[in-house]
Amino acid sequence: MAILAKHIIVHFAELNTKGKNKSSFVKVLLRNIQKACIFDNDLLFARHHDHILIELNKTDANQVMDTLSHVFGISNYALAYGCSKDIESITETCVLLMKDVPVCSFKVDTRRKDKTFPILSNQVSMEVGHAILNVTEHTVDVHHPERKIRIDIEDKGVFVCIETVEGRQGFPVSTMGEAIMLLSGGIDSPVAAYLAMKRGVHIKCIHFAAPPYTSEQALNKVKSLIQILNQYQAKIDLYVVPFTEIQLEIYKKVNHSYAVTIMRRMMLRMAEQIANRDHITSIITGESLGQVASQTLESMLVITAAQHLNILRPLITYDKNEIIALAKSIKTYETSILPFEDCCTIFKVNSPVTKPRLYFVEHEEKRCDFTGMIETALEQTQLLSIEIQQEDFL
Repeated sequence: MAILAKHIIVHFAELNTKGKNKSSFVKVLLRNIQKACIFDNDLLFARHHDHILIELNKTDANQVMDTLSHVFGISNYALAYGCSKDIESITETCVLLMKDVPVCSFKVDTRRKDKTFPILSNQVSMEVGHAILNVTEHTVDVHHPERKIRIDIEDKGVFVCIETVEGRQGFPVSTMGEAIMLLSGGIDSPVAAYLAMKRGVHIKCIHFAAPPYTSEQALNKVKSLIQILNQYQAKIDLYVVPFTEIQLEIYKKVNHSYAVTIMRRMMLRMAEQIANRDHITSIITGESLGQVASQTLESMLVITAAQHLNILRPLITYDKNEIIALAKSIKTYETSILPFEDCCTIFKVNSPVTKPRLYFVEHEEKRCDFTGMIETALEQTQLLSIEIQQEDFL
């Protein structure tokens, strides 16, 4: 007789270290799960001390499980099979479930949260384990089991889980505040965005477009990347900043070896103004130490000096192969390598400076009149809100 799972149990990741703040973190996690599960309004959610319980109400369990795989702040989750609160029912449920599992080693882990239950946790585990051994070919391994059977004896019933799935870990998105993400459309910046979200940062993105030198396809590529990142943050704002006039001014008037450095400084200045308007204190970049000329320690120091906000660089110690591997794992790589160039790649210089000096960079910047250009570009900036789409789950 097959048993139908009616619930999913979700356990927290690092939230148990948050002490008195734990409740607010769990509240955000629950909200993020509900936003991610927009495909079905029949799901019911309940907060408990150490887990969130999702009642499926005939919703496709696989669909919900797949959605949970993209939510940060989850340690693990599992289909939960309910049964009556007596040892006979618990044993029968575990035996029936394990009969359908290919031969493996197992361990039974019982949590007796209802202390009025007359049988101690280790006794429940032993009785269930013996019953499974008597009717199957499974073996017991208490140290390195291939499958762990978890039995939670709650006040209102018992839940049995026979397969636990590891979650994304990290903190729920938005628990660590907001930051502006410089999203170019290349390989690095979407990965940096992913890592920031994993640490609980809610991101807003800025993309610098340089039409007609950059195409509509390049902007569409950025939108597609954000739609992939929507799996981890349900709604992402995208500021599209027209950068053509500023970029042309730089390449016409400054020493070309300093063009990339000054271009990056202008981007940070404009990102700072948008961040200040939105009361955001941090900017995230996809920089990796030493990867290109503008990402040496000297270059990053000079570029950062153009503004006053906190600069976060999640990829600072990653090499390119590590970044590519992570991009492939989060499904952004194939989109990032589409052949539509952004403004960082269309204007190239042969010998960019790798150890710029701030006084010389500032001297070169004085050749240009950026004030009016920056104001005009910010006035013409478009704000797009890209949200997770229900049809993605149909």
